[in-house]
Amino acid sequence: MFSRNEKCFCESSKKYKHCCGKTSLSKSDFSKVITFQHHEIMELMKSSTIKECLHPEKHNCKALIKGAHSIQKERILRSLALDGQVLQIDINSDPNPESNVMKMSNRGIVKQASRFYGFCEYHDNMFHDIENVENICTTQKQFFLFAYRALSQGYHTTKEMYKFNVKVSKYEPLIVHSYKFQQDTIDKKLRRADFEQYKLRFDKALLDEDYGVIETIKLVIDTRAFVAVSSCFTIQYDLKGNLLASGDKMAKVMLTVCSENNKTFALFSWLKSDHSILKEFKEQIISLNQNEVISLINNIIPLYCENYFISPKLWNKLTNEAKEEILLINQGNDLTFVLRTNLLRKTNYSFFKDYFLVFSKADID
Repeated sequence: MFSRNEKCFCESSKKYKHCCGKTSLSKSDFSKVITFQHHEIMELMKSSTIKECLHPEKHNCKALIKGAHSIQKERILRSLALDGQVLQIDINSDPNPESNVMKMSNRGIVKQASRFYGFCEYHDNMFHDIENVENICTTQKQFFLFAYRALSQGYHTTKEMYKFNVKVSKYEPLIVHSYKFQQDTIDKKLRRADFEQYKLRFDKALLDEDYGVIETIKLVIDTRAFVAVSSCFTIQYDLKGNLLASGDKMAKVMLTVCSENNKTFALFSWLKSDHSILKEFKEQIISLNQNEVISLINNIIPLYCENYFISPKLWNKLTNEAKEEILLINQGNDLTFVLRTNLLRKTNYSFFKDYFLVFSKADID
């Protein structure tokens, strides 16, 4: 937990005991229950927004930090949207983890869905090769750019999540004495540091144009998915339920899922230096048949991915049981870890249109 003589977690450069840890508890404080109103949480989240260019050559930055889409708006999100809206798993955020509740929320594809303030207008142009070309999932450079954007979005999110905890501690100083808050803050800091190490390696490859630093497995499904993904995560188990690790080291996977011309592309990318960890996982996924690939995508998205968007056309057709299953998995409880050992299980939901025979032609077109 927080050490009194170490530098404060808020990164003020002061010792914890002279900074956030200087607030002592009175007798009445021991029985106090710290709660936050919804509007307070929203304000804290808003004040935790970070606007910075994540490109390694910051000296070349030009114009404003723009709200860039991690998933293409016109090419991908618009095909999912209904009245300009897509759906994203949301959370009734509260610094007390026990009060978190999952729900599905609307996101406007113009100003909300998949946007993050991670690149200036000049450096955001580097993604031209996966946006303004005829074929977007064919070259090694395109695979790298998809992976780089997923990693950057994930890294940016971890920085904002950590900043949120710092803002909370300034707003309600007594919360720093909570064991759960301290553990959550330490976990977020470690996650941010993990992303930073990967980002440094990707940045070097970007500058050197060494796009072969990653390995990408492209899976193609001959049907359209009503979901889009750009996410980076640490994968824990292979398809047989075996732990994927080398000592205490685990590997990050960048996943992109998008549909075009009634086909779905799933790009699994990782650093070649992590090959020894992911060798079995690679061999397993390239041997899957179409139905097994669909099962893998259906399972891995809610179990591992944070940055994904669902079409209302799909969500409105799901049964209540299917909706509840997706929300429950995203909640991240003990069930989640059990399900991660069985990534090919049959689910009550599917992100693919063939599962829903009730779709009309208007829904599909």
